[in-house]
Formats: sequence, C-alpha cells, structure tokens
Amino acid sequence: MQSNTAEGNAPAPLRTPLRRHRARTSPYGMERSTPQERSPSQDRERRLKSEEDRPEAEQTGDSVPVRPLVRAAAVSSTGAGQEATRSAPAETLVTDAASTTGSAAASPQPDTLQTNEASTGAQPVRAAPDDLFELDVRPLVKQSVSQRDRSGEAYRHEVFTGNSFNSIMAAIWEKYAPIVKHRAVKMNGVWSVETPELAAWSDVMQFKVEKRLVTSNKDDEGWSEWLTASFGKTVTLMIYDYGMGIVTAKDRDAFLKACILPRETDRAGATAESSLREVVEALQQKWGGIFQASATVWRMWANRITRNLDRSTWAAEIANPPPSNMVHLLDPAESRLEAHLTDVARSSNVALDCVRASIEDCHQLRGYLDAARRYLDDQEQRLVARESIIEGIIRDLAPPSASEVIDPLPLIENIEDTEHAA
Repeated sequence: MQSNTAEGNAPAPLRTPLRRHRARTSPYGMERSTPQERSPSQDRERRLKSEEDRPEAEQTGDSVPVRPLVRAAAVSSTGAGQEATRSAPAETLVTDAASTTGSAAASPQPDTLQTNEASTGAQPVRAAPDDLFELDVRPLVKQSVSQRDRSGEAYRHEVFTGNSFNSIMAAIWEKYAPIVKHRAVKMNGVWSVETPELAAWSDVMQFKVEKRLVTSNKDDEGWSEWLTASFGKTVTLMIYDYGMGIVTAKDRDAFLKACILPRETDRAGATAESSLREVVEALQQKWGGIFQASATVWRMWANRITRNLDRSTWAAEIANPPPSNMVHLLDPAESRLEAHLTDVARSSNVALDCVRASIEDCHQLRGYLDAARRYLDDQEQRLVARESIIEGIIRDLAPPSASEVIDPLPLIENIEDTEHAA
C-alpha cells in the first residue's frame, strides 16, 4: 500500500491492529528461535544470559543504543494466520530498534515510519501531522436569517487548520464568538436571552459553500469528509449576532423590545431616570458593603452601565467590580468594628441631644414660671385695688340721716333784685 501525499486531500492516519511477528535479532546478539522450540526454562536462561552479557558489552566499548519502542501498524500478509499471531510471545511485540531506525532512515518520505517488511510484512504508515485539515473561511455577519448576504458585514478571509473539525471549530469560535452578542430563544411566544456556547455553535453560525447551506448535523466522519472536499475552496461562515432564532427583521425588533432595549427612554432615546435609579439601587445593594461614595458617583457608575442600551447586560455589569477609571472616586467602606463604634457614637450623640433638649426645656419652663410669678404679683395688686374700690362703693350704699343732711337754702345769700325794681 502506497502512502498518500499532501497534494490536496490529506489522508487520515491508518489505524490497523498491531501484528505480532516472529522474533528478530535483538540488540544483545541473542540467537533466533521460534516460540515452539523454546521452553520456559530456556526463556529464563536466555534472560539471565542477556543480563550477564550486558556489562561485558559496556566494558568493551560496544555501547548498546537505547531507542524508544516503535509500534508499527502492520497489515497481515497472505501466509500469516491468526495462530501465529496468538502464539507469538510478548518479546516479539518489541520492534528491532536497529532495523526500524535503518528502514525509517531509508524511507523516501521523511514523515513515514517503516519497519522491516521482510520479517513483519508491515506497510509504511504516515505519521499523523498536527494540522491535518485546512479551512478557508470568509466571515459574514448578519442580523437575521432572511437578510441578504450582500447587506451583511463581511470580514477578511481567515485560514484555520487542525487535526479535526472540532479543533478547527474551536479556533473559529475563539476568534468570532465576541461578534455574537446573545442567543435569542423564543419559547411559547416569549423571547428570552441565553449565552452562546461552543457546543451549540450551530445555533448562531452556519457554513455556506457556493450558495449552498451546509447541514450542521454531521458526525465526526462526515465533517472530516466535508473538510476534505472543501480543501482549496472559500467557505462562507455566516454569523448571526443574535442567533438563528431571529428569522426576519420583525422578529429582531420584537426581540430587542422584549429583552434588549430599556423599558423606558427619554426623547433622545437614552435610559430614563426611573431605570437609572433602579440601577443605582442595585449597585448600592451589591457594593454598598465594600465601597462608599456620594450620590453623584453612584449615578456616574450607573450611567456607565446603562449607556450601551442593552438591558440584558446590566445585571452582569452590576455584578462586575467598578471600572478602573472610577476606583479613585470610591472610598472603602468601614469595617465591622468601625461600623459598630460609629453606631454606638451615633446612639450616644442622640441620647446627649435628648438630655440637652430637656435641659433647655427646663430653662424655658423656669422662665415661664418667673413670668407667671410676676403675673401673679401684678394680678394680686390689681385685685387689692379693686377691693378698696368695692369697699368704698359698699359704704356709700346707705342714705345719710336727716340730721346729717344740711339744708343749703338758708346758707345761700339773698341777692337784691335790681332788674325788676319799680
């Protein structure tokens, strides 16, 4: 069997059962004998003799080369049967290092391992290269499945190599996975968001060769055959930013409204104040025990999160630590001991304020009492004056006696009438 060359279709490594063959000349110069001619005692003597001869070879300078064991993928010859395979001892599984090295060096192809075909009947086997397959990819980003290819966003060509389709797909996913924002899923008429993964790459990516879509339900052998058939061709890799669940532009609008865009926006399309306050509360609840800052700093942090207008990413952004350009605006929160001391000091200050307020109330009440005392003194004086007035009125109520009343007429002087004199 002649080994295939890399002229277009790279062959898969041959995998044939290991042929157990007759023992050949060992590196220690043991005589050749068949398994039928040796008994267990002869095998033990043979091993002991090899152990005794080994130091002598080292003393004479005949160094024994130490080479790794080589397993040759052999194809059974016409004359070899299953009996010879079963009856061969374990020693025959070790390929002769000297003959293997010589045959490998004499091989016309440097990446082909050969064994002594005269004794084993093994065929040359090409060593499996690291990059067995090659795929030329032209990425094309689309917003929906029904979108025309000409309106999609094309990227430059990339060539990916690997020893299997899974390794090539892993490299493709590592490079183009950031383009996929989310994976849109519609279940019972309700849209939801899922994180895309490599295991479900067929839900967000699709191959196309010469305007023909490639089915993604192939097994490993099918993908290997497809890679072999696609060698030398440019394969279009269609990448959907929200997955293949978005079939039309109408589906995209409905999904964005349900899961991505903020529920409330202002006239300019930015996040509304109510949504911003919700994010601020979430940040304070998450990081309030670690950081402390003014209300302005919390709003700046919330505005940084909501400015992408992607509501599905806000929860993850809230869970992430603060950005590097805002760390200097945040102060570390107090420890438990400091918080306890602060609470005790606050409670003591409140109690002290209550006592001081009571003292001020007493002072004010004393002032009120002094004023009341003065009012009582003034009132007492007014009452005394009224008492004397009333007493005088009471004394004047009884009429005077007749003897005490003086007739004023006799006491009046009689003036002469000069005007009526005759």
